[in-house]
Parts: sequence; C-alpha cells; structure tokens
Amino acid sequence: MRFAEGEGAALAPAASIENCTIVGNSAGRFGGGVAYCYYPMYNCIIWGNSSPDGAQLFSSSAPTYSCIQDWTEGGEGNISDDPRFVDPDGPDNDPEAYADNDYRLSPDSPCIDAGFNDPQLPETDIAGMPRVLFGGKSTTADMGAYEYYVNKVEASPTADQIILTWSSVAKKMYSVLFSDDLIAWRPAADGLYSAGNQTTSWTDDGTLTGVPPQLVPHRFYRILHTQ
Repeated sequence: MRFAEGEGAALAPAASIENCTIVGNSAGRFGGGVAYCYYPMYNCIIWGNSSPDGAQLFSSSAPTYSCIQDWTEGGEGNISDDPRFVDPDGPDNDPEAYADNDYRLSPDSPCIDAGFNDPQLPETDIAGMPRVLFGGKSTTADMGAYEYYVNKVEASPTADQIILTWSSVAKKMYSVLFSDDLIAWRPAADGLYSAGNQTTSWTDDGTLTGVPPQLVPHRFYRILHTQ
C-alpha cells in the first residue's frame, strides 16, 4: 500500500499501515505524513513530508521496522537513513511532480531486507512483484511499497559473443573473472564503472579472455564488487 500527495497521508486510519511509502505530503498543523494512527504500523517508509508539528509522524502508535526521516525515538527495527529511492525527483528533476517520480529502492538502499515478515503480508507489492524476494542479504520483506528485485547475472549469447548484465550500484567498480573448468579463475575485466543504480553490462568476445566463448565447451563468470 502507498500513500502519496495530500493533506496528511494517513489520518486516523481504522486499520494497520503496512508496507507503505508515504512521501511528499504536507499538513497545515500536525503530521504531514501520518497523524493520529493508533493501529500497528510497520514496514513503511515515511519521508519528505512537512508540517509545523510532527512532519513525518504525529500522535500515533510506535512504528516498527520502518524508515522515518529524522526519527530519534528508537523502536524495534526502525531506521532514519536515506531510503535511496531510484528517482525521487522524477525525470524532470521536479520534486513536486510526485506522479512521475520513482520510489522504488536502489540497490544500496538500507530498506532492502530490513522489514518484518508478518504472516499477513500481501502476496505482492504495489507493482505486482512477489512481496518477499531475496534482496541481497536475506529473504526478508523490504520496507516501503516496492519490493526490491535483484537481477541475477544474465547472459545473452549470440553467434560470436556473450553479454553479461548484472544489478549494480552507482559510482562503484566491478571486475569480471572467467573460468572454463570451474577450477582456474582468471581476470577478464577490471575497473568497470557503474554510472547508475540499475545495471552494468560487459561483453565477452574473446578479446580479453583469449578465446571467443563459442569456441570452448563451457565458460563460467564471476562478478565482483571491487570498490
């Protein structure tokens, strides 16, 4: 579930608030994000809301396993780190154009695998993805409306090359190792820079591995995050 624009995203709802992304709301007096909610609240991201008193949360039950901006009240599983949305300002760099913004989680988001696997969790997230997916650390629900999907390393073979594509973190470096027998591993490429929090690709056409992949019975690859 996700709340977005409005005068306070959640005002005394008669139900628990679970796996919500509550962002960019404002209120004239109390609780820009959530106000007067006395039901359970968990696995949520409450960020970027504003009001004169209790910008993110006002007079509500204690949240758990949630990411809340400027949160200092503790509580089980709660964090206040930047959730690292994919594109919170949208394609036009306009933080007010919430309908066009992308509140999915980047690969380095602290909200990945940081929620709580409640037995009553819905089967899918807001985008229809399975609610609990392996996010890189464990099979634990993520915080927020979107479950982070880890792309496995994908190999796209053609007649004369193999293209590897994998999930990557912005401004990080990666190395590719290869083996033809799973015993001896050799470096193929080093210092592959990831410009964005999406994917990085590398092509094996034999230039860096000595022999084109189609000329060996098998070829295996490892992707390493180097720095």
